[in-house]
Amino acid sequence: MNSASGYPIYTDQQANATLVGADARLNFGIAQRTTLTLGGDFIQARNNDENIWLPLTPANRISVSLRYAFPSSSFISQSYVEGNSDIVLDQNKVAPDEMQTGGYTVFDLHFGGCLFAFGRPLTIDCQIHNLLNRAYYDNMSLYRLYAAEPGIDFRFNVTVPFVVIR
Repeated sequence: MNSASGYPIYTDQQANATLVGADARLNFGIAQRTTLTLGGDFIQARNNDENIWLPLTPANRISVSLRYAFPSSSFISQSYVEGNSDIVLDQNKVAPDEMQTGGYTVFDLHFGGCLFAFGRPLTIDCQIHNLLNRAYYDNMSLYRLYAAEPGIDFRFNVTVPFVVIR
């Protein structure tokens, strides 16, 4: 810990380690234009030389999303609405100088589509992250020692293709 700032100082050394993990996603077409996606990320990382957990290892998580794709019209195509949930498990397998973090669940809402303006496609994607404004600590965040993750977060993306003429 830096005595002047109060922030941690990280020092890493090479060691023999074992990392075991899996990342899987399954997509199910459950109805016409409706897709259910189930996923999970699981990892364990251990320093074999000192018989301790490695630092900054992601918590295990499960994700669920449900997406509906609307039929195209003359005005908009590829429009969709999607609800997501990330279920993050407790991270208790931490290095000796790390803080354990509790599990949490975050809900997101995404929607968007492709409009045509001036003869060009204009893709719009809107996202609301942490829809329920839940306070939580992400064990991968360096801010977790003194601040929760941001609350509700709105994102608005517009993609306009440019054509380069040679």
